[in-house]
Parts: sequence; structure tokens; C-alpha cells
Amino acid sequence: MSQQRAIPGPRSIPPLDPFLSQLRLARDPLGRMTQLFTRYGSLVALLRGGGGRVFSSDPGCPGVVFARGAQLLREAELDHEAFHRSALTGQLTPTPPVAERKRPILEWGTGLFAVNGDEHRRHRKIISPFFTKSRVEQHLGEMLDATQNEVSRWQPGQTIDVHRAMMNVTVRIAARTLLGLDLTADEDVVRAGATSLRLVLSPGALLAPWDLPGFPYRRFVDSVGFFNKRMRELIDQRRREQSRRADVLSELIAARDEGRALSDSELIGHASIIYAASHETTGNALTWTLFLLSQHPGWYQAVTEEVRSIQRSGLPTTHELDRLNLLADVIKESLRILPSAPWTTRVAGRDAMLGGYFIPKGTEVVLSIFHTHRVEKCYEDPDVFDLGRWRRIDLSVFEFNAFSAGPRACIGSGFAMLEMKAILAMVLNRYRLELDSRLPVDPVLNVTMAPRAGLRMTVRDDTDFDLGKASHVRGSITRLVRLSPSE
Repeated sequence: MSQQRAIPGPRSIPPLDPFLSQLRLARDPLGRMTQLFTRYGSLVALLRGGGGRVFSSDPGCPGVVFARGAQLLREAELDHEAFHRSALTGQLTPTPPVAERKRPILEWGTGLFAVNGDEHRRHRKIISPFFTKSRVEQHLGEMLDATQNEVSRWQPGQTIDVHRAMMNVTVRIAARTLLGLDLTADEDVVRAGATSLRLVLSPGALLAPWDLPGFPYRRFVDSVGFFNKRMRELIDQRRREQSRRADVLSELIAARDEGRALSDSELIGHASIIYAASHETTGNALTWTLFLLSQHPGWYQAVTEEVRSIQRSGLPTTHELDRLNLLADVIKESLRILPSAPWTTRVAGRDAMLGGYFIPKGTEVVLSIFHTHRVEKCYEDPDVFDLGRWRRIDLSVFEFNAFSAGPRACIGSGFAMLEMKAILAMVLNRYRLELDSRLPVDPVLNVTMAPRAGLRMTVRDDTDFDLGKASHVRGSITRLVRLSPSE
């Protein structure tokens, strides 16, 4: 190690580092990473020479490095053998000896995240058939029903929390299509899954991982335990049923690879990841898309006109959704400028090289999608919401990395795109949403990026777009997006 070049980064200040560095990062992850990239370059260490830990379950983690840009993402995302994924539970993963009450944590949040090498290839081979374009399109009716259920309650002049509304829709879709659950009848397990995800990277659970009454960590353990127990009961029930259901969990239970089925623990791991990743990331992506459109009335009007010109009557069909090219650009630009998953993570599975620097085994590698999407070589005026850029540029999956790339590219990207187009088409065809500027918009980062206090918007049923004016915006969102659009 001494003969290798040290990755650039701030020097450690004893005796409190790396704790202070981790705390500074936790307070403002994107802001701190921006500072580090600006000062040290596209590959930077949390601390020069190593130290610190962000998401790894290994207390002996050698350190943390951050990377941005297509070339570094290409190296890390394609080298499947060197750069591994790990369970979503991260630092909350219990270490031996594991108390019986905490054993469910070893199953929850695993799935494709926690397997590597040949085991990952086997699991992905089993799951992939259920996310082909034709299979995904079979769920369009359920996506539209869930959306109709939500938007039919909106009234012109009413102010709603759009974030909560979008999460209501996506959690209903995920529960039904992926797990075969009914949101009303199975509200308890749906709530437990959402609570587990919210707490897994919460500062309260990470800083005080004590299984005591009143602590966030106890709520995390309780929620994970309940979710896993109900999943195991569902798996047993599905196996006893004579007819096969159409949801993904039922399909996975029946799936075989060379005669080998997935174990109960593997099924629970996949169920938790598929469920959490699908509704959380998509719900936040829809929220940011509607926010950005509200601030760019010209683009809002243009995409609304496209939807209304193609969707002639009733609910949109897959053919109609495929023709919504401007809407597809809206989604891509939203995912570019405010990605609901601002980074993806890897752990060095062996000693490796990245960007010409030595990466010791066990090192955490944070690949910043947010900062990669702002590389000016690829994106002119990267802080500006500009749909026109997608007609001028042709980028690789490493330059536009919203769904990752390589062997670990998001297996549900087709599902997510169809879902977002379907939901947005129905909203745009029926209403216009106007930002309530009285409340600040403050993004907060956990597993995903969401508005801290929701997103209040007023429902309008008219087509009167004021092309010269957008609602005034307050809050830290103004540090991430330049809200003085040039349309």
C-alpha cells in the first residue's frame, strides 16, 4: 500500500476523525461531495490515506472513496468481480453471534443486492424473465387502476401533498403487481415494509443502534421482523394454492433454475428489495418530475398538449404511451437533474484499481450519479431543466446512469419507465398542478432523495398556462437546480 499513490482527499485531523468527516457528510451528502469533487477531482477519498465508513457492514472497512464521471462509473460497474454490492442494511447488519430477534435483518434488504459472482448471475437469470417488456406491459391495467384510485379524489382548488399522493400510487402498484398484496387488506405488511426502508439509513438508527423502547433502531428491528414473518406466511400460502397468481413473488416461488428453487430466505430478500426499490424510487421520481414541470410552464404546456393529442379517450394504452416522446424526455431530464437515487454503491471484493489508483479490499466506493449527470462535457448548463438537450445529445448508459449499467443495471427499469409514463399521462391529461410557494422545498437523502416535508401543490383543471411565471420557490432545492428556465 505504501508504494501506491494515495487517493486525493482531505487529511485526517486527529483525534476525532473519521467521526467528524462522517458527520459532515451525513449533514449534507450532496453538498459535501460537491466540495470534495471540486477541490480534489473526480476520484476522492473521504479521508486521504483511508478511514471512515458510510454503508459497509464491515467495522474494519479501509475507507470510503467517491467517484463521478462516465469513465470511473464504467470501470466500477463493468468489473463485477472486483466491485461488489452488499445488503441494504449496511451498518445495521448484525454480526455474530446474532440474537434470534435480529435474525430477520440477515434476510431483509438482500436479494440481488447481497449476492455476487456466479450466485448473482444465477439469481438474475431467474428473475429477468418477469421484467421483460411483454411481461411488464401485462401490469399496465393495475398501474392505471392505482392511479385512477388516487387522482379521482382530487378536486380543483384543493391543495394536496403530491409526494404522499405519488407514494400512495406507487406503493399500491408495487404491493399488487410485485407481491400480490391488497393495500387495504394487507396494510400492516405494506406499512412495515415502508417503515423498514425509511429507518435503515436514518441517522437515529445508525447513531444509536440500541434495541430499547423508543429508539428508531427498535422500530427498525420490529418492522423488519414483522415484514419477514408475513412474507414467510405468504410464501407458504402461495405454495399451497392450486392456481398460480400473476404477481412477481408468486412467479419467483414457482421458478426453477436447473431444477433448483429459491429458498425462503432468498425469496424474502428478493421481495423486500423489489418492493422497496420499486415504489420508493419511482414515487420520488414522479414527485420531482411534477415539481420541475410546475417551474417550467412552457414545457408543462407542451407535454400536456402531447398527452392530450395522443390519448384520445379513456385510459392510455401501451401503444399510446410508446408515442409520448416528449413525456419520455421529461422523465429522463427529471432523473438526470434530480435523480431519486443520487448514487449507487460498491464494495471492493478484492484489491482492485479504479482510475489508476489502488483500492484495498473492503473499501466502500460511492458512485455519484447526481454529479455524473452534471458533467459539463456531456450536459450544457447542467443545472438547468432543458428538455431540448435530449434532441441534441446521444449519451452512453454511463453518462446518463439513472438505472446504473453493466451486470447490475436495474432489472426493473422497464417497469419503472412504463409506470412513470402511465401515471404522468393520467395526471397531465386531467389536471394541472401548481406549487404552493408558502412552504420550502428541502430535499433530504436517505436511501433515496425525497422532499423533507412533502410537496404541497394546488390542483387546477384548466389549461391556462402562464408562460412567463412560475411559483416562487424557497428551500435548499434552489442549490440543486437553477430555477430561472430558458425555454
